[in-house]
Amino acid sequence: MFSFNARKKRGNVRKYLARICDHTTPNYAAPSDDERTENRHNRSIPTLIVPWENNMPCVDEAAFVLTKDISDAGIGIIANQPICANEVLVALWPDEGVSKSPWFFLSEVRRNAPLGGGFWILGIELTEFANDEYMDLLKPLRPLAERLRTPKPVSV
Repeated sequence: MFSFNARKKRGNVRKYLARICDHTTPNYAAPSDDERTENRHNRSIPTLIVPWENNMPCVDEAAFVLTKDISDAGIGIIANQPICANEVLVALWPDEGVSKSPWFFLSEVRRNAPLGGGFWILGIELTEFANDEYMDLLKPLRPLAERLRTPKPVSV
């Protein structure tokens, strides 16, 4: 069923994904000849993914993954373990210059396939920016999300 509220939430997600792409450096992968309906930007960003069940995050099943690419409405990720969930919470922390805290998104897994070598590729549609509405549920994830911050360079 069509919902103006869901459409508005998805539109809100797009502005955060655009900011991430604007403030990160592309991987310069070979151009693709894919005929896609959405723009894709190749970016490798550490990401926290947490299965979302019964309107709550399953904190014990949280995993760190890497983005493969970012589109207008979602992300592609590479995981080194299977992610067995249809709905997930995705945490990204683009840069402290962009945001002083991580960004959390409610999301739906659209593709989940093994790559071999113990890796999986997932296509995830980000459906809602969750920071404001789910603040209390996100508190237990804050210590994990801190690991997404860019570390200070090590001087030699």
